[in-house]
Amino acid sequence: MSTASVTEVPQSTPAPGAAPVRHWLRFFRSELRNVFLRPRNLALLAVLAGAPVFLGMVLRINTPAPGSGGPGAGAFVGQIAGNGVFLSLFAIYVLLTVLLPLAVSVVSGDSVAGEAGLGTLRTLLTVPAGRTRLLATKYATIVVFCFAATLIVAGLGLLVGAIFFPVGPVTLLSGDTVPLADGLARLALIVVVPAAIFAMLIGSELGVIEARYQPMKIAAAEAQWTTCQPCSFSLFQIGGGGQDQSPTQIISIPHLLSLLATNSWNGKVVGLSPLQAQYQARYGPGNYVPNVFIQYWSMRVMAYTAGLLFLVSLWGLWLTRRKKLAASRWFLLAGTWAVVLPFLMNTAGWLLTESGRQPWIVQGIMLTRNGISPSVSTAALAISLTIFVLLYVTLGLVDLLLMLRYSRKELPPPVPEGDEHLPIPAVQY
Repeated sequence: MSTASVTEVPQSTPAPGAAPVRHWLRFFRSELRNVFLRPRNLALLAVLAGAPVFLGMVLRINTPAPGSGGPGAGAFVGQIAGNGVFLSLFAIYVLLTVLLPLAVSVVSGDSVAGEAGLGTLRTLLTVPAGRTRLLATKYATIVVFCFAATLIVAGLGLLVGAIFFPVGPVTLLSGDTVPLADGLARLALIVVVPAAIFAMLIGSELGVIEARYQPMKIAAAEAQWTTCQPCSFSLFQIGGGGQDQSPTQIISIPHLLSLLATNSWNGKVVGLSPLQAQYQARYGPGNYVPNVFIQYWSMRVMAYTAGLLFLVSLWGLWLTRRKKLAASRWFLLAGTWAVVLPFLMNTAGWLLTESGRQPWIVQGIMLTRNGISPSVSTAALAISLTIFVLLYVTLGLVDLLLMLRYSRKELPPPVPEGDEHLPIPAVQY
């Protein structure tokens, strides 16, 4: 059938209470795109990113090496020369005087005045949202930009400092000195906890969007063959693969699927069987149900690994609070293996997305089988795929060998205390 005859895909019925939240999030995403894709703002971020690099180069060129007999470099600059971690703080300290406030002021002013300059302010004011919500969205967008700008400066300062200068123990605001690994572990935990929270919140909102535009994917992620209202979320199930429409669900949480799919306590989710009948009536004969087994378990692997990573981060923060982080053998073991969790989440999310949209390559418009290029031969496809696999396998083996080599290398002997003229060993790459 022609694409002109394709109409909107059947949708799950959202609850009236979910509309304001969905509209605000759509408005917020639109504001984020306007801020971070505007050329002037990108240029400001590039200038801020170049500042730590410039400061690091200047300090590297003009700071005498320890024990060289040259003139002193000052207390704070001397700390940077002895520990590159402080370059991150120094960059933020310098930029707080002019560049960071200037960048935030430009973005803040442009957030409202730019609408007037572009002639879109009157249109914006006609949006069905109160003035308070409009200003709150603008303010939230500016806060996100401030956070991103500060993170770029701090991250590049830390990277450049580690490249140009030696790194060592970190002095906290309390005055305590902790090893570099402990300081970086604390920083990582502080970043991971809010990042995990935001990832789960954004993932929940993406579920609402998919329930609206790809209802088959959401129904398959719960192996929900019949329409339900309200809908439960099963933690585990036995069966459900293929055309098994009666799996044994284990530990079902009432109303949770309704919340995830519609942002409503009693939201309605259309089942796989009714959707299959509707799709056949609209698009013709065929199987429009994705692989239910992959959808169900990829959804849970993604969600459960995210929750596990969040719990490990909270555990680390609790140990940090009790000053037992470096001495906790079980946490160090768990933290070492937890490094694979983001990769598992990413892979499971990719399977959930790509398998869940089948058999469509463009939802409601083009099937995957119609998107195959007739100009690409089987031999060309096999050769290109083989080259990519060999390339990534080689890079992975080289990375593994390097990590094993340097992890087994013995640490250098400690520098005797009290001898200030001995050179400080730099990080080797």
